[in-house]
Amino acid sequence: MENTGQCLCGAVTYSFTGGTETVVMYHCKNCQRQSGSAYSLNLVVPSEGVRLTGKLKRYEDKGEGGAPVYREFCPEFGSPVRSFVTGLPGMDVFKVGTLHKTENISPQVQIWCTSAVAGLKIDASVPAFDKNIPS
Repeated sequence: MENTGQCLCGAVTYSFTGGTETVVMYHCKNCQRQSGSAYSLNLVVPSEGVRLTGKLKRYEDKGEGGAPVYREFCPEFGSPVRSFVTGLPGMDVFKVGTLHKTENISPQVQIWCTSAVAGLKIDASVPAFDKNIPS
């Protein structure tokens, strides 16, 4: 199955083959800042099947665990599109809101819940971890 997405203005588009089963709610502070929301909902897919058109601008960040996170966004209007997390080699992390079809998207796990917005109710039906997923 092919999945597709784009930035807000359409200057950057992407596609990948495979499922949409690895959806993670990131509650870390920098993900909140990048998304401008209480959390960032992300889809993790193998890099090898990703095709991208257009150019993304990259920002190197440090995750709450101290490891580098490479955040990529549209250089035209700034839409966050994709990240690379050093703890997930060979994987692309796409913002769910950039997908064209989101009907079958639901989070499988929540991480960095200690940084969650105080008034946000954590969904007890979705596994949650105070920090990252234990290795």
